[in-house]
Amino acid sequence: METLLQQTVNGLVVGSVYALIALGYTMVYGILGLINFAHGDVLMVGALVALEAIRLLQIYAPELGLVPTLLAGLSISVVVCMILGYTIERTAYRRLRNAPRLAPLITAIGVSFLLQTIAMIIWGRNYHTFPQLVSTTPIEPIAGVFITPVQIVILVVSAVLMVVDARFEVLQPLRSQLGLIVEPTYRVARLPMTLWEEATQQIASRSELVAENEKLKAEALLMQGRLQKLATLTEQNVRLRELLNSATLVEEKVLVTELIGVDPNPFTHRILIDKGEKDGVFLGQPVLDARGLMGQVVEVMPYTARVLLLTDTNHSIPVQDNRNGLRAIAVGTGNPERLELRHVADTADIKEGDLLVSSGMGQRFPAGYPVATVNEVIHDSGQPFAIVRAVPTAALNRSRYMLLVFTDGRTAEERATEAAEAQEAADREAEAATGQSPAVPPATVPAPATPVAPAAAGSQ
Repeated sequence: METLLQQTVNGLVVGSVYALIALGYTMVYGILGLINFAHGDVLMVGALVALEAIRLLQIYAPELGLVPTLLAGLSISVVVCMILGYTIERTAYRRLRNAPRLAPLITAIGVSFLLQTIAMIIWGRNYHTFPQLVSTTPIEPIAGVFITPVQIVILVVSAVLMVVDARFEVLQPLRSQLGLIVEPTYRVARLPMTLWEEATQQIASRSELVAENEKLKAEALLMQGRLQKLATLTEQNVRLRELLNSATLVEEKVLVTELIGVDPNPFTHRILIDKGEKDGVFLGQPVLDARGLMGQVVEVMPYTARVLLLTDTNHSIPVQDNRNGLRAIAVGTGNPERLELRHVADTADIKEGDLLVSSGMGQRFPAGYPVATVNEVIHDSGQPFAIVRAVPTAALNRSRYMLLVFTDGRTAEERATEAAEAQEAADREAEAATGQSPAVPPATVPAPATPVAPAAAGSQ
Protein backbone atom coordinates (compact mmCIF):
# COMPACT_ATOMS: atom_id res chain seq x y z
CA MET A 1 0.00 0.00 0.00
CA GLU A 2 2.79 2.40 0.88
CA THR A 3 4.50 1.69 -2.44
CA LEU A 4 1.25 2.39 -4.32
CA LEU A 5 0.79 5.73 -2.58
CA GLN A 6 4.41 6.71 -3.21
CA GLN A 7 4.15 5.89 -6.93
CA THR A 8 0.87 7.79 -7.11
CA VAL A 9 2.56 10.87 -5.68
CA ASN A 10 5.47 10.47 -8.10
CA GLY A 11 3.04 10.08 -10.97
CA LEU A 12 1.14 13.21 -9.96
CA VAL A 13 4.38 15.19 -9.80
CA VAL A 14 5.51 14.01 -13.21
CA GLY A 15 2.02 14.60 -14.62
CA SER A 16 2.03 18.13 -13.18
CA VAL A 17 5.31 18.83 -14.94
CA TYR A 18 3.79 17.60 -18.20
CA ALA A 19 0.70 19.68 -17.47
CA LEU A 20 2.81 22.82 -17.14
CA ILE A 21 4.49 22.03 -20.43
CA ALA A 22 1.08 21.41 -22.02
CA LEU A 23 -0.17 24.76 -20.74
CA GLY A 24 2.84 26.42 -22.33
CA TYR A 25 2.20 24.66 -25.64
CA THR A 26 -1.50 25.62 -25.49
CA MET A 27 -0.75 29.27 -24.89
CA VAL A 28 1.84 29.35 -27.66
CA TYR A 29 -0.51 27.59 -30.09
CA GLY A 30 -3.29 30.05 -29.27
CA ILE A 31 -0.99 32.94 -30.19
CA LEU A 32 1.03 31.58 -33.09
CA GLY A 33 -1.55 29.21 -34.53
CA LEU A 34 1.04 26.45 -34.91
CA ILE A 35 2.67 23.77 -32.76
CA ASN A 36 5.99 25.18 -31.67
CA PHE A 37 8.35 22.24 -31.37
CA ALA A 38 11.00 24.66 -30.14
CA HIS A 39 8.94 25.47 -27.04
CA GLY A 40 10.91 23.07 -24.85
CA ASP A 41 14.17 24.47 -26.16
CA VAL A 42 13.05 27.99 -25.29
CA LEU A 43 12.41 26.73 -21.74
CA MET A 44 15.88 25.17 -21.81
CA VAL A 45 17.45 28.50 -22.70
CA GLY A 46 15.42 30.19 -19.97
CA ALA A 47 16.58 27.66 -17.39
CA LEU A 48 20.22 28.02 -18.37
CA VAL A 49 19.97 31.82 -18.32
CA ALA A 50 18.34 31.68 -14.88
CA LEU A 51 21.11 29.35 -13.69
CA GLU A 52 23.78 31.71 -14.96
CA ALA A 53 22.05 34.73 -13.38
CA ILE A 54 21.76 32.95 -10.03
CA ARG A 55 25.44 32.01 -10.07
CA LEU A 56 26.46 35.60 -10.78
CA LEU A 57 24.17 36.89 -8.00
CA GLN A 58 25.65 34.43 -5.55
CA ILE A 59 29.13 35.65 -6.47
CA TYR A 60 28.56 39.41 -6.59
CA ALA A 61 25.54 39.74 -4.25
CA PRO A 62 25.84 37.00 -1.66
CA GLU A 63 23.93 39.06 0.90
CA LEU A 64 20.65 38.39 -0.96
CA GLY A 65 18.51 35.68 0.42
CA LEU A 66 17.70 32.44 -1.33
CA VAL A 67 14.19 33.42 -2.36
CA PRO A 68 15.17 36.93 -3.73
CA THR A 69 18.00 35.34 -5.67
CA LEU A 70 15.64 32.77 -7.16
CA LEU A 71 13.07 35.43 -8.09
CA ALA A 72 15.74 37.66 -9.66
CA GLY A 73 17.04 34.77 -11.75
CA LEU A 74 13.54 33.85 -12.87
CA SER A 75 12.80 37.49 -13.80
CA ILE A 76 15.90 37.72 -15.97
CA SER A 77 15.02 34.37 -17.55
CA VAL A 78 11.48 35.58 -18.33
CA VAL A 79 12.80 38.69 -20.11
CA VAL A 80 15.30 36.68 -22.17
CA CYS A 81 12.65 34.12 -23.13
CA MET A 82 10.26 36.89 -24.23
CA ILE A 83 12.90 38.45 -26.47
CA LEU A 84 13.88 35.03 -27.83
CA GLY A 85 10.26 34.08 -28.50
CA TYR A 86 9.56 37.36 -30.29
CA THR A 87 12.69 36.98 -32.41
CA ILE A 88 11.77 33.42 -33.42
CA GLU A 89 8.21 34.43 -34.31
CA ARG A 90 9.34 37.50 -36.26
CA THR A 91 12.10 35.84 -38.27
CA ALA A 92 10.91 32.24 -38.67
CA TYR A 93 7.15 31.90 -38.13
CA ARG A 94 5.53 35.13 -39.30
CA ARG A 95 6.37 34.56 -42.96
CA LEU A 96 4.73 31.12 -42.83
CA ARG A 97 1.27 32.25 -41.70
CA ASN A 98 -0.40 31.25 -44.95
CA ALA A 99 1.97 28.42 -45.85
CA PRO A 100 1.02 24.73 -45.74
CA ARG A 101 1.11 23.23 -42.25
CA LEU A 102 4.17 21.14 -43.06
CA ALA A 103 6.33 24.23 -43.66
CA PRO A 104 6.02 25.75 -40.13
CA LEU A 105 6.33 22.27 -38.63
CA ILE A 106 9.69 21.70 -40.32
CA THR A 107 10.74 25.25 -39.45
CA ALA A 108 9.92 24.68 -35.76
CA ILE A 109 12.03 21.52 -35.73
CA GLY A 110 14.89 23.42 -37.35
CA VAL A 111 14.61 26.19 -34.73
CA SER A 112 14.71 23.50 -32.02
CA PHE A 113 17.96 22.04 -33.39
CA LEU A 114 19.41 25.53 -33.73
CA LEU A 115 18.67 26.44 -30.10
CA GLN A 116 20.12 23.14 -28.88
CA THR A 117 23.31 23.69 -30.86
CA ILE A 118 23.72 27.28 -29.61
CA ALA A 119 23.11 26.16 -26.01
CA MET A 120 25.74 23.44 -26.29
CA ILE A 121 28.21 25.92 -27.75
CA ILE A 122 27.66 28.39 -24.90
CA TRP A 123 27.09 26.12 -21.89
CA GLY A 124 28.68 22.87 -23.07
CA ARG A 125 27.32 19.32 -23.32
CA ASN A 126 27.48 18.42 -19.64
CA TYR A 127 24.56 18.46 -17.25
CA HIS A 128 24.07 21.49 -15.04
CA THR A 129 22.61 21.43 -11.53
CA PHE A 130 20.68 24.27 -9.92
CA PRO A 131 21.85 25.39 -6.47
CA GLN A 132 19.55 24.34 -3.65
CA LEU A 133 17.60 27.56 -3.21
CA VAL A 134 14.46 25.71 -2.08
CA SER A 135 14.58 23.00 0.55
CA THR A 136 14.64 19.50 -0.90
CA THR A 137 14.32 17.73 2.43
CA PRO A 138 11.49 15.20 2.02
CA ILE A 139 8.58 15.27 4.38
CA GLU A 140 6.43 12.30 5.33
CA PRO A 141 2.75 13.31 5.43
CA ILE A 142 1.74 9.66 5.37
CA ALA A 143 3.76 6.85 6.89
CA GLY A 144 6.05 5.47 4.19
CA VAL A 145 5.16 8.22 1.64
CA PHE A 146 7.71 10.99 1.03
CA ILE A 147 7.37 14.26 -0.90
CA THR A 148 9.66 17.28 -1.20
CA PRO A 149 8.64 20.98 -0.98
CA VAL A 150 9.60 21.39 -4.65
CA GLN A 151 7.20 18.63 -5.64
CA ILE A 152 4.46 20.22 -3.54
CA VAL A 153 5.03 23.56 -5.30
CA ILE A 154 4.84 21.84 -8.69
CA LEU A 155 1.58 20.08 -7.79
CA VAL A 156 -0.06 23.19 -6.37
CA VAL A 157 1.04 25.56 -9.15
CA SER A 158 0.02 23.13 -11.90
CA ALA A 159 -3.40 22.42 -10.40
CA VAL A 160 -4.12 26.09 -9.71
CA LEU A 161 -3.10 27.22 -13.17
CA MET A 162 -5.16 24.55 -14.93
CA VAL A 163 -8.30 25.23 -12.92
CA VAL A 164 -8.02 29.00 -13.04
CA ASP A 165 -7.23 29.12 -16.74
CA ALA A 166 -10.04 26.73 -17.66
CA ARG A 167 -12.84 27.87 -15.37
CA PHE A 168 -12.25 31.45 -14.34
CA GLU A 169 -11.13 34.78 -15.81
CA VAL A 170 -9.13 35.76 -12.80
CA LEU A 171 -5.89 35.79 -14.79
CA GLN A 172 -7.24 38.18 -17.43
CA PRO A 173 -6.44 41.36 -15.44
CA LEU A 174 -3.07 39.87 -14.59
CA ARG A 175 -2.38 39.23 -18.26
CA SER A 176 -3.28 42.83 -19.04
CA GLN A 177 -0.92 44.14 -16.38
CA LEU A 178 1.84 41.79 -17.50
CA GLY A 179 1.28 42.90 -21.06
CA LEU A 180 1.66 46.52 -19.93
CA ILE A 181 4.93 45.64 -18.20
CA VAL A 182 6.24 43.56 -21.06
CA GLU A 183 5.36 46.06 -23.82
CA PRO A 184 8.55 48.16 -23.37
CA THR A 185 10.59 44.99 -23.71
CA TYR A 186 8.83 44.15 -26.96
CA ARG A 187 9.43 47.68 -28.20
CA VAL A 188 13.14 47.43 -27.51
CA ALA A 189 13.33 43.97 -29.08
CA ARG A 190 11.66 45.01 -32.32
CA LEU A 191 13.25 48.47 -32.50
CA PRO A 192 15.94 47.53 -35.08
CA MET A 193 13.38 45.80 -37.29
CA THR A 194 10.97 48.73 -36.93
CA LEU A 195 13.64 51.24 -37.89
CA TRP A 196 14.65 49.12 -40.88
CA GLU A 197 11.06 48.76 -42.08
CA GLU A 198 10.40 52.50 -41.71
CA ALA A 199 13.60 53.38 -43.57
CA THR A 200 12.78 50.91 -46.34
CA GLN A 201 9.25 52.27 -46.61
CA GLN A 202 10.48 55.85 -46.76
CA ILE A 203 12.97 55.02 -49.51
CA ALA A 204 10.35 53.08 -51.48
CA SER A 205 7.77 55.86 -51.06
CA ARG A 206 10.27 58.49 -52.20
CA SER A 207 11.25 56.41 -55.22
CA GLU A 208 7.60 55.94 -56.16
CA LEU A 209 6.90 59.64 -55.75
CA VAL A 210 9.92 60.59 -57.86
CA ALA A 211 8.89 58.16 -60.61
CA GLU A 212 5.31 59.40 -60.53
CA ASN A 213 6.50 63.00 -60.61
CA GLU A 214 8.68 62.33 -63.65
CA LYS A 215 5.77 60.60 -65.37
CA LEU A 216 3.42 63.49 -64.64
CA LYS A 217 5.98 65.99 -65.90
CA ALA A 218 6.31 64.08 -69.17
CA GLU A 219 2.53 63.85 -69.57
CA ALA A 220 2.11 67.55 -68.79
CA LEU A 221 4.80 68.39 -71.32
CA LEU A 222 3.04 66.35 -74.00
CA MET A 223 -0.25 68.05 -73.24
CA GLN A 224 1.37 71.47 -73.36
CA GLY A 225 2.88 70.62 -76.71
CA ARG A 226 -0.54 69.66 -78.07
CA LEU A 227 -2.15 72.82 -76.70
CA GLN A 228 0.41 75.22 -78.11
CA LYS A 229 -1.40 75.41 -81.41
CA LEU A 230 -4.34 76.91 -79.57
CA ALA A 231 -2.18 79.92 -78.67
CA THR A 232 -1.92 80.99 -82.30
CA LEU A 233 -5.65 81.26 -83.04
CA THR A 234 -4.98 83.33 -86.15
CA GLU A 235 -7.58 84.24 -88.70
CA GLN A 236 -5.20 83.20 -91.42
CA ASN A 237 -4.98 79.64 -90.10
CA VAL A 238 -8.76 79.53 -89.83
CA ARG A 239 -9.12 80.67 -93.42
CA LEU A 240 -6.53 78.14 -94.58
CA ARG A 241 -8.36 75.31 -92.84
CA GLU A 242 -11.60 76.41 -94.47
CA LEU A 243 -9.99 76.66 -97.91
CA LEU A 244 -8.39 73.27 -97.51
CA ASN A 245 -11.75 71.79 -96.47
CA SER A 246 -10.09 70.47 -93.31
CA ALA A 247 -11.89 70.46 -89.99
CA THR A 248 -9.01 69.14 -87.90
CA LEU A 249 -5.48 70.29 -87.18
CA VAL A 250 -2.70 67.90 -88.14
CA GLU A 251 -0.86 66.74 -85.00
CA GLU A 252 2.90 66.25 -85.19
CA LYS A 253 4.60 63.27 -83.64
CA VAL A 254 6.72 64.22 -80.64
CA LEU A 255 9.29 62.54 -78.40
CA VAL A 256 10.06 63.61 -74.84
CA THR A 257 13.72 64.27 -74.12
CA GLU A 258 15.71 65.51 -71.13
CA LEU A 259 18.49 68.05 -70.83
CA ILE A 260 21.75 66.38 -69.76
CA GLY A 261 24.37 69.02 -70.51
CA VAL A 262 25.04 72.68 -71.37
CA ASP A 263 27.85 73.96 -73.57
CA PRO A 264 30.28 75.81 -71.26
CA ASN A 265 31.32 78.19 -74.05
CA PRO A 266 29.75 81.57 -73.13
CA PHE A 267 29.66 82.66 -76.78
CA THR A 268 27.50 79.75 -77.93
CA HIS A 269 24.05 78.69 -76.82
CA ARG A 270 23.97 74.92 -77.18
CA ILE A 271 22.61 72.13 -75.01
CA LEU A 272 22.93 68.34 -74.95
CA ILE A 273 19.86 66.07 -74.79
CA ASP A 274 19.51 62.35 -73.99
CA LYS A 275 18.05 61.26 -77.34
CA GLY A 276 20.10 60.44 -80.40
CA GLU A 277 20.24 58.58 -83.67
CA LYS A 278 18.98 55.37 -82.07
CA ASP A 279 15.76 57.23 -81.16
CA GLY A 280 15.21 58.61 -84.67
CA VAL A 281 16.65 62.09 -84.06
CA PHE A 282 17.84 63.82 -87.24
CA LEU A 283 19.71 66.99 -88.15
CA GLY A 284 17.56 70.09 -88.20
CA GLN A 285 14.84 68.55 -86.04
CA PRO A 286 12.86 71.19 -84.13
CA VAL A 287 12.97 71.21 -80.33
CA LEU A 288 10.42 72.94 -78.10
CA ASP A 289 9.39 73.06 -74.47
CA ALA A 290 5.99 73.63 -72.89
CA ARG A 291 6.05 77.35 -73.85
CA GLY A 292 7.47 77.52 -77.34
CA LEU A 293 10.26 76.71 -79.75
CA MET A 294 13.74 76.38 -78.33
CA GLY A 295 15.96 75.55 -81.30
CA GLN A 296 17.01 72.77 -83.63
CA VAL A 297 19.28 69.75 -83.63
CA VAL A 298 22.69 70.51 -85.17
CA GLU A 299 24.64 67.38 -84.20
CA VAL A 300 23.39 63.81 -83.82
CA MET A 301 25.22 61.07 -81.93
CA PRO A 302 24.09 57.49 -81.31
CA TYR A 303 22.47 58.18 -77.94
CA THR A 304 22.67 61.97 -77.56
CA ALA A 305 22.19 65.07 -79.67
CA ARG A 306 23.29 68.69 -79.56
CA VAL A 307 20.71 71.46 -79.92
CA LEU A 308 21.37 75.00 -81.13
CA LEU A 309 19.12 77.44 -79.26
CA LEU A 310 17.23 80.30 -80.87
CA THR A 311 19.30 82.91 -79.04
CA ASP A 312 22.62 81.74 -80.51
CA THR A 313 24.20 84.37 -82.75
CA ASN A 314 24.40 81.82 -85.59
CA HIS A 315 20.72 80.96 -85.49
CA SER A 316 17.77 82.54 -87.29
CA ILE A 317 14.18 81.51 -87.75
CA PRO A 318 11.39 82.83 -90.01
CA VAL A 319 8.49 84.15 -87.94
CA GLN A 320 5.25 86.01 -88.44
CA ASP A 321 3.20 88.29 -86.27
CA ASN A 322 0.32 86.36 -84.81
CA ARG A 323 -1.88 89.45 -84.93
CA ASN A 324 -1.57 90.44 -88.59
CA GLY A 325 0.60 87.82 -90.31
CA LEU A 326 3.60 90.14 -90.84
CA ARG A 327 6.63 88.04 -91.76
CA ALA A 328 10.18 88.62 -90.49
CA ILE A 329 13.41 86.88 -89.55
CA ALA A 330 14.23 86.48 -85.83
CA VAL A 331 17.94 86.12 -85.11
CA GLY A 332 19.82 85.30 -81.94
CA THR A 333 21.68 88.00 -80.07
CA GLY A 334 23.79 85.91 -77.69
CA ASN A 335 21.50 86.99 -74.88
CA PRO A 336 19.27 84.14 -73.66
CA GLU A 337 16.49 86.63 -72.99
CA ARG A 338 16.44 88.48 -76.30
CA LEU A 339 15.83 88.02 -80.03
CA GLU A 340 15.93 90.65 -82.74
CA LEU A 341 13.85 90.98 -85.90
CA ARG A 342 15.89 91.95 -88.95
CA HIS A 343 14.79 94.19 -91.83
CA VAL A 344 11.42 95.19 -90.42
CA ALA A 345 10.21 98.28 -92.26
CA ASP A 346 9.90 101.36 -90.10
CA THR A 347 6.28 101.69 -91.18
CA ALA A 348 5.42 98.04 -90.44
CA ASP A 349 2.44 97.32 -88.21
CA ILE A 350 4.16 95.72 -85.23
CA LYS A 351 3.56 96.55 -81.57
CA GLU A 352 4.83 95.64 -78.15
CA GLY A 353 3.12 92.54 -76.85
CA ASP A 354 2.65 90.96 -80.29
CA LEU A 355 3.16 87.22 -80.32
CA LEU A 356 5.62 85.93 -82.90
CA VAL A 357 5.00 82.41 -84.16
CA SER A 358 6.90 80.19 -86.55
CA SER A 359 5.84 80.80 -90.15
CA GLY A 360 6.87 77.43 -91.53
CA MET A 361 9.09 79.00 -94.18
CA GLY A 362 11.91 76.74 -95.22
CA GLN A 363 10.08 73.61 -94.01
CA ARG A 364 12.45 73.42 -91.01
CA PHE A 365 10.19 74.51 -88.17
CA PRO A 366 6.48 73.63 -88.01
CA ALA A 367 4.15 76.56 -88.48
CA GLY A 368 2.15 78.10 -85.69
CA TYR A 369 4.37 77.47 -82.67
CA PRO A 370 5.16 80.40 -80.33
CA VAL A 371 8.65 81.81 -80.70
CA ALA A 372 8.85 85.16 -78.90
CA THR A 373 6.89 88.14 -77.64
CA VAL A 374 7.75 91.64 -78.85
CA ASN A 375 8.86 93.79 -75.93
CA GLU A 376 10.51 96.77 -77.65
CA VAL A 377 9.96 98.61 -80.96
CA ILE A 378 12.21 101.57 -81.78
CA HIS A 379 11.34 103.79 -84.75
CA ASP A 380 13.99 106.12 -86.20
CA SER A 381 12.81 108.48 -88.87
CA GLY A 382 16.27 108.52 -90.39
CA GLN A 383 16.48 104.75 -90.79
CA PRO A 384 14.52 102.54 -93.22
CA PHE A 385 14.15 99.72 -90.70
CA ALA A 386 12.83 99.68 -87.16
CA ILE A 387 14.67 98.05 -84.25
CA VAL A 388 12.45 95.26 -82.92
CA ARG A 389 13.45 93.19 -79.89
CA ALA A 390 11.54 90.21 -78.54
CA VAL A 391 11.71 87.87 -75.56
CA PRO A 392 11.65 84.12 -76.30
CA THR A 393 8.52 82.40 -75.03
CA ALA A 394 10.47 79.22 -74.22
CA ALA A 395 12.31 78.97 -70.92
CA LEU A 396 15.71 78.49 -72.53
CA ASN A 397 17.66 78.64 -69.29
CA ARG A 398 15.19 76.73 -67.13
CA SER A 399 13.55 73.96 -69.13
CA ARG A 400 14.77 70.47 -68.31
CA TYR A 401 12.31 68.44 -70.35
CA MET A 402 11.71 69.15 -74.04
CA LEU A 403 9.93 67.79 -77.08
CA LEU A 404 11.49 66.59 -80.30
CA VAL A 405 9.05 67.28 -83.14
CA PHE A 406 8.69 64.90 -86.07
CA THR A 407 7.02 67.16 -88.63
CA ASP A 408 4.73 66.08 -91.39
CA GLY A 409 6.84 65.40 -94.47
CA ARG A 410 4.04 66.25 -96.90
CA THR A 411 4.13 69.47 -98.86
CA ALA A 412 1.40 72.06 -98.62
CA GLU A 413 0.05 71.02 -102.02
CA GLU A 414 -0.16 67.40 -100.91
CA ARG A 415 -1.95 68.32 -97.69
CA ALA A 416 -4.40 70.52 -99.62
CA THR A 417 -5.10 67.80 -102.17
CA GLU A 418 -5.66 65.14 -99.54
CA ALA A 419 -7.94 67.47 -97.57
CA ALA A 420 -10.02 68.22 -100.67
CA GLU A 421 -10.30 64.52 -101.47
CA ALA A 422 -11.38 63.76 -97.93
CA GLN A 423 -14.04 66.45 -98.08
CA GLU A 424 -15.31 65.16 -101.43
CA ALA A 425 -15.58 61.64 -100.02
CA ALA A 426 -17.50 62.96 -97.02
CA ASP A 427 -19.93 64.82 -99.32
CA ARG A 428 -20.55 61.66 -101.34
CA GLU A 429 -21.27 59.68 -98.20
CA ALA A 430 -23.68 62.34 -97.01
CA GLU A 431 -25.40 62.35 -100.41
CA ALA A 432 -25.72 58.58 -100.39
CA ALA A 433 -27.15 58.62 -96.86
CA THR A 434 -29.72 61.38 -97.42
CA GLY A 435 -30.46 60.90 -101.10
CA GLN A 436 -30.00 64.64 -101.65
CA SER A 437 -27.35 66.38 -103.70
CA PRO A 438 -24.92 68.66 -101.84
CA ALA A 439 -25.13 72.40 -102.11
CA VAL A 440 -21.91 72.49 -104.14
CA PRO A 441 -21.48 69.96 -106.96
CA PRO A 442 -18.67 67.48 -106.32
CA ALA A 443 -16.92 68.47 -109.54
CA THR A 444 -16.40 71.99 -108.25
CA VAL A 445 -14.99 71.04 -104.84
CA PRO A 446 -11.33 70.57 -105.78
CA ALA A 447 -11.33 73.58 -108.06
CA PRO A 448 -10.83 76.33 -105.43
CA ALA A 449 -8.45 74.16 -103.42
CA THR A 450 -5.92 73.78 -106.21
CA PRO A 451 -5.06 77.50 -106.71
CA VAL A 452 -5.13 78.10 -102.94
CA ALA A 453 -2.34 75.61 -102.27
CA PRO A 454 0.52 77.91 -103.47
CA ALA A 455 -0.86 80.75 -101.39
CA ALA A 456 -1.00 78.51 -98.36
CA ALA A 457 2.57 77.41 -98.86
CA GLY A 458 3.67 80.99 -99.10
CA SER A 459 1.91 82.08 -95.94
CA GLN A 460 3.07 79.31 -93.65
